[in-house]
Amino acid sequence: MLGYCFTSNHVHLLVTAPGKGGISKFMDALAGDFAQYYNLRKGRSGAFWGGRFHATAIEGGEHLWHCITYIDMNMVRAGVVNHPRDWKWCSYGELVGERKRYRLIDRDHFSLATGLHPDSGDFKSMYQSLIQDQLLADRCRRQPWWSESLAVGSEQYIKQVRGKVRSRMRLESDQLEGSYKSAWILREVPASYNA
Repeated sequence: MLGYCFTSNHVHLLVTAPGKGGISKFMDALAGDFAQYYNLRKGRSGAFWGGRFHATAIEGGEHLWHCITYIDMNMVRAGVVNHPRDWKWCSYGELVGERKRYRLIDRDHFSLATGLHPDSGDFKSMYQSLIQDQLLADRCRRQPWWSESLAVGSEQYIKQVRGKVRSRMRLESDQLEGSYKSAWILREVPASYNA
């Protein structure tokens, strides 16, 4: 796990998993284990979460940095807190070294994915700067490409992902505007209701 935000009605996870289907297996195990734990505790049965999860492939580098920032800003966007440090159920505290116990993030893997280890001063200052930029620029609005796209990354990355996606899907890719000009997204074209 590289990042997370738990809310009262949904969860954002930034994860990697080895092998084909690794994330699906992880999510199935997580949903099953959590439902079992919760059902035993509350004397109920059935699934805990309704519906299937949505996964978006994220290219490393700046795209990964923007994604983790977006995840940690979740409760700021919701108007619950003024800064991610005020929401203890997100990865911000772990990433800047404020939480030392009960860590969920694989810090060594995070270092491989971003090029900076969370224990380094460079990491902390860069991450805090990204969060501050989001707060100052009032970019606390929802950015649907993180949770609705199939992939986010460079144009080349999007082409690679597109080549791996099932051909029965109608896909489109677009370059993002504004502060994310270097980012492209790949998404499924929604079917027309009367098609």
